[in-house]
Amino acid sequence: MAPAVSVALGKTASGERLALFTPDGGITIPMRRLLGPYGLRQGSGYIVPLHAALRTCGVLQKHGVELRAKKEIPETIRASAWKCTNESLYPYQRVGAEYLHSRKRAMLADQMGVGKTAQALVALDKKKGTLVIAPSVVRDNWLKETLRWRKDLRVTIWKPPYPLFPEPGEVNIVTYPKLPYENMERRSRCPWCEQISIVPLEDEEVQQLAARQVPWTDKCDPERGGRCLKADGQPGIRRFKQDTGAWPEWVWTGELPKHAVQLVVDEAHYCKNRDAQRTVATRTIAAACASGPVGRSSSVWLLTGTPLLNQPPELWSLCQLFPGQTGRFDDGAWDTFGSWSAFVEMFGGRKQVIGGVSRGYEWKPGFASPEARACLGTVMLRRMREDVLPDLPKKTRRYIDVPVSKHALSKDAMLTENLMLLFREWSDDKVLAECAVGGALSKLRKELADLKLPTLLKLVKEYEEVDEPLVVFSYHRDPIIALGQRKGWGCITGSTADGERAGLVERFQKGALKGLAGTIGAMGVGVTLTRAANMLFLDRDFVPANNLQAEDRELRIGQDRGVVITILNGLHPIDERVAIILEKKEMLLEAMNLAEEKNPNLGSAPSDGPLFAQKELGP
Repeated sequence: MAPAVSVALGKTASGERLALFTPDGGITIPMRRLLGPYGLRQGSGYIVPLHAALRTCGVLQKHGVELRAKKEIPETIRASAWKCTNESLYPYQRVGAEYLHSRKRAMLADQMGVGKTAQALVALDKKKGTLVIAPSVVRDNWLKETLRWRKDLRVTIWKPPYPLFPEPGEVNIVTYPKLPYENMERRSRCPWCEQISIVPLEDEEVQQLAARQVPWTDKCDPERGGRCLKADGQPGIRRFKQDTGAWPEWVWTGELPKHAVQLVVDEAHYCKNRDAQRTVATRTIAAACASGPVGRSSSVWLLTGTPLLNQPPELWSLCQLFPGQTGRFDDGAWDTFGSWSAFVEMFGGRKQVIGGVSRGYEWKPGFASPEARACLGTVMLRRMREDVLPDLPKKTRRYIDVPVSKHALSKDAMLTENLMLLFREWSDDKVLAECAVGGALSKLRKELADLKLPTLLKLVKEYEEVDEPLVVFSYHRDPIIALGQRKGWGCITGSTADGERAGLVERFQKGALKGLAGTIGAMGVGVTLTRAANMLFLDRDFVPANNLQAEDRELRIGQDRGVVITILNGLHPIDERVAIILEKKEMLLEAMNLAEEKNPNLGSAPSDGPLFAQKELGP
């Protein structure tokens, strides 16, 4: 028997019209996945804004759910649906804007270069405030694009001591390094009443309270007389074990939003590590947006062209940015995948135990079950560039092998016999870790880049002789600085100021520079370099998604030529091994591609046929 959902209409105290979706069989995990992205849970159902109700109905119908309602409700829902009428957007961008506008939590993961910023800006509701969290490199771009697409909104770059959360009709832009970390504290949740502690608790205090096996008394909530009581005044009952479910959480201690907020997290893959400072800060701000009376109308949108960089847990971390009903950071991830154990099974993970000690999880390379795609599809929309822009030129890669003499390496960088033996035994992740800054192989890889520099300069000269603009990338900083000192060239590294960065990109696009060189980390995102159709890589990042991001700086809207990517490979065991590792990791990226036509969970509004079943509620 097909599951059924009853639909009713209502209003808030402020007059906002809502639709209440109540599953007849209760709120099961599948219903949480389908209804959670569109509304907030209340009692035995979900409250959804009326303008998003039509798309919600479309999602339910695509999954075989029977809809029931009174006679007048279907037409009311159809008439209230929001449509994007901006003719300056491509058709697929209008679809993306409608997708975002209808959802309280969503991840727009279109491939790089197809215009995610414009889709998000057009989807904004003027009656709400907007907070944009973005990398420093794209701060000025957000300011410029907002002025272009939404002249009806007031946009500012946020600075303290002004309120972080904007008023309706305002857009505040803040970069990850400038987030107000001082307004966040670690607090713990009581295992009896599940209330967040009023005062901060250190790890040592949590352990002491756990050892005593007693309620937290004044540590729990001194405003209730030091007793752990439920809302009905009865003593609380222990709900979960202290050592597994009540670890400290980060809470927002600053001023809460006074109005509904639309939180837009650009380049959301920056939050792939759940314990990183910027991830914690973004997650805490998202929970603050969803708290209080205005949280019902708030929304969280994630924008990223690379939702998965290395390992599947990064997807779990991204979904944790979606706040749930209780405000606990895991709610969004649990609503999406059901549970952590289910997530591990979907991606072929298993616990790694060495010597009786747990070492985390290891994941089956390139594996993602159909259920994983279906679950992620409930919150994510991803379109590939070749699907939405068939006329956009495709890129071509070519590889140039550069001989490297081992005698040219310094003694500190040469691989000893013992290190070479270890290198051959290391796992892929171990190799990448040791190649990173500070690792055993980092100095060697930096010198390999320096040894390939003469070959790079010869190629650069050839492009200059025919007046062909060129973009050069490298993982390392020193070769980029050296190339930037060349006449008619500019360079962008992590130390380049935001204003100077934007000026260099503008000069290159206008033809004032022969070429532009940048590190993959500093220039690989947020800039458009379509004047050039040729790109050189001196060396590559260890994360394939970062390399793809950099390549797509040229292959964006406005490019009218085929793009040629030239990669210099050193004939050395390090470069050769890294190339093999990157190819293996790309298998997982390919396994998680969610093109629009392959995604049954997009939830486009039903255009024909009955919106509801013939069975209706009431007379």
